[in-house]
Amino acid sequence: MSATAIGLVVLALCLWYAGSATRLVQLVFIAGVFDAAAGLIVGGFGMPPALLPALMLVGLVSTQYLAGRRSIAEGPALHLMAPLLICFAYAAVTAVLLPETFAGRIIVWPQKFADIEPQPVPIAPGQGNLNQVAYLAANVALALATALAAGRAGTAWRSIVKAYLFSGYLVMVLVAWDLASRTIGLPFPTSIIYSNPGWSIVEQNIGGLPRLQGPFPEPSALAFYLAGLAVACMGLCLRGHRVMRPDLLLVMACLATFLSTSTTGIAALVVGLPAQLILAALAGRGAAVRRMIGVLAVPGTLALVLLAGLLILRPELLDVIAEVVGMTLDKTDSDSFTERSLMNTVAWNAFLSSGGLGVGWGSTRASSILPGLLAGGGIVGLFTAIWFTLRLMRLIRRARTVAEPGNPAAIAVDCFGAALAGQLLAAAFSAPVITTPIFFVQLGVVGAAAIRILIDAASRQRQRQPLGRQAAPAVANEPPPMLQITGR
Repeated sequence: MSATAIGLVVLALCLWYAGSATRLVQLVFIAGVFDAAAGLIVGGFGMPPALLPALMLVGLVSTQYLAGRRSIAEGPALHLMAPLLICFAYAAVTAVLLPETFAGRIIVWPQKFADIEPQPVPIAPGQGNLNQVAYLAANVALALATALAAGRAGTAWRSIVKAYLFSGYLVMVLVAWDLASRTIGLPFPTSIIYSNPGWSIVEQNIGGLPRLQGPFPEPSALAFYLAGLAVACMGLCLRGHRVMRPDLLLVMACLATFLSTSTTGIAALVVGLPAQLILAALAGRGAAVRRMIGVLAVPGTLALVLLAGLLILRPELLDVIAEVVGMTLDKTDSDSFTERSLMNTVAWNAFLSSGGLGVGWGSTRASSILPGLLAGGGIVGLFTAIWFTLRLMRLIRRARTVAEPGNPAAIAVDCFGAALAGQLLAAAFSAPVITTPIFFVQLGVVGAAAIRILIDAASRQRQRQPLGRQAAPAVANEPPPMLQITGR
């Protein structure tokens, strides 16, 4: 076992903040952007840097529970996370049983392949199933631990949002650095940023324009992160939160998405950002939409002026831009699109051949989340995912209904609720499965923030009731108001 440079820094910070759940959550957001790096290398396997604070957070919450420290959000959090726990249980059992049951009878797309040209192969039990289940276990535990820890009183919600936005600015710096390295030869710390032996990093270009990936293993991974970041910034602006200039970060995220030339990222922004404005207008928040347009006017105009000046100085860039746009529009004719379509077809066929059971978590690879989820988790996986999503949406809606102006947890709901929507939209276009710890920490934070709002509202309601009425629930053997927030 050996530690990398990033791993040593992250490990030192984890030990320094070992007793603070908030700090560990912040570290997950910051370390999580180094997706192509390794924190620790064990037997040729690279552990992502974000897993270090994630495991530390799970360990902290577990230790606190063993010491008798409970969370007031325990009941609502377990109620919220129940579908994910059921999904994990089914995935863990079927990952062991189904590959053996269907061995040689169902065709799958391998997670890893030895040949240059990957091809579908008959399913066979392997270590890949256990590895993927281990990732799922860590992520589900992380979401639950985050919800339990953040659901306690005194959580610094604004600081958590700041850490997420700071990680976004950090990605922008690394993307700009990547661009400078690929165009003018500025030295880039490749050995540090791309230190995970599990990734084969290849520089990609479209014509004369490099496809940027920043600290991520490929442009599509960068675009997946930026889709969540951009939608989160839009959500913060629409809700009137002024924290670390989300308007500026939104413009930068859109520009970085274009430089990645990822069709997934561009499609997610083209669909997601206008949809946010339309939904806000339909909800009667026309003033927020107008404010959003006004907020983006200055940085948007500045970006256009800078782009126009660059095109005047370098008119040949027009040809490059036209080439990028043309190749993006013609992506359906590319070899990459053909291969991804084949991966999805193989996943769909595997799901149907299994009779709806799935072929075991980690047995096959897909290009989009729906066929990947069905092939790996079957009908149970899809049902629990939809169940959890609807339960979370209902919780957020109820929290926004009762939240008082200025509630400190509202900023986390607005930021991370939008970020999750953006990432799920990108995954619907092209992402086989979501394994990044950032996503699952966001699940825990937004769930805890919504629960905290409802707990505070129930507490205020009890305080406003006359003394005689406060005692009534106990006489009638009714559950206290706090527990009623988990009602169906």
